[in-house]
Amino acid sequence: MEVNRPKECEVLADVLKVDSPPCEDICVAGRFPSYRKDRRPEGCWAAHTTLTAIEYLRLKRRLKRALEGRGIKWELVEEASILHDVGKLSEAYVTGRNVQHNVLSFVVALSICEDRVVPTSILLHHEAMHWRDLYRQPFSALQRLQRTIDMRRITRGFSLHENWRDAVMAVKRMLEILEMKHASSILDILLKNRKYRANSNQINRCLRWNRHLSKALILYWTLYLIDNRAASARDGLKAYWIRSLDGLCEYSRKPSLLADMILRSIKRADVSLTAIEPRVIECL
Repeated sequence: MEVNRPKECEVLADVLKVDSPPCEDICVAGRFPSYRKDRRPEGCWAAHTTLTAIEYLRLKRRLKRALEGRGIKWELVEEASILHDVGKLSEAYVTGRNVQHNVLSFVVALSICEDRVVPTSILLHHEAMHWRDLYRQPFSALQRLQRTIDMRRITRGFSLHENWRDAVMAVKRMLEILEMKHASSILDILLKNRKYRANSNQINRCLRWNRHLSKALILYWTLYLIDNRAASARDGLKAYWIRSLDGLCEYSRKPSLLADMILRSIKRADVSLTAIEPRVIECL
């Protein structure tokens, strides 16, 4: 019988070079979507999270030295990649309520991660959700961001869905295949607690301008990149950012010509353009 998998799961299987995702026997796609379209649940949280982790691995050669030179341990990128959407496991998100999932992910990460650079970058990775209010005072400090956050939900606390462990275990299985031991250990911590809360002082400390926040903004940029690369899988294998480059590798030594080809022919050109390096394109 043919399995009706989300497109993200098909992309994941292709990237892992297997016929079906390793988590198919414990599939959580129907219960834990990765996004909503016209309020309808779509995709698979486990597949998207794993694809984000894979994008983290792709960028390691390219960015590790640069980030560590700025005081950001590469393990922090790993933590951000697997926790950035954990708020989508919340009871509120799963049941279709309108919630700021990046804020809930921030609260969960705040209780798990030792370095608050990670939760701060997670809070910021969907900053577009908060820009409307920020634009009213465009020259204010980033602390103004807290006025756009649903503080009531955070301070009174929230719960992950009762079956959240199923989704986490699906990702853990794939992280073991990818040999991402640190990420897997972070999920072990996530498995221990279902309820989370934070207070305004914790958010203030994260958004106060200092060296911590400057590092969080760099990590946020990295997370934004890998998240968008992974999210391109929502439209299927041909639209997946690196597969959309098939046939263009002949232009890899000519970045300006390659950029023109991408802009003309690829739907998510903004994501695919990130493959261009000074000398060569990332081709498989």
